[in-house]
Amino acid sequence: RLAGVENHVEPVGHKRNRETRYKVLRTIGIYHDGYCYPARIKNISPGGALIEGLWDVPPGTEFEIALGANLKVRAVARWSVEDRCGLQFTAPISLERFR
Repeated sequence: RLAGVENHVEPVGHKRNRETRYKVLRTIGIYHDGYCYPARIKNISPGGALIEGLWDVPPGTEFEIALGANLKVRAVARWSVEDRCGLQFTAPISLERFR
């Protein structure tokens, strides 16, 4: 409460500014420089995913990700902490198979 102010303050604007994410636990293959690395998706949205299993990935690293038998997408690492990494897909994907 502000001194001398009797009115209630309401926040204005978006309640969240990122896409809805779906929790999943799926092992995937991540391709970089001719190698395939195993990793796990923890959550996914049309624009990106949180993965575990790759250590200290430099931001900006480009990958091709095998999300399924017939679905490979390109992605860029946006951040990395220990074995977790935030990936942004180069184009949005449909999440029908993840729901």
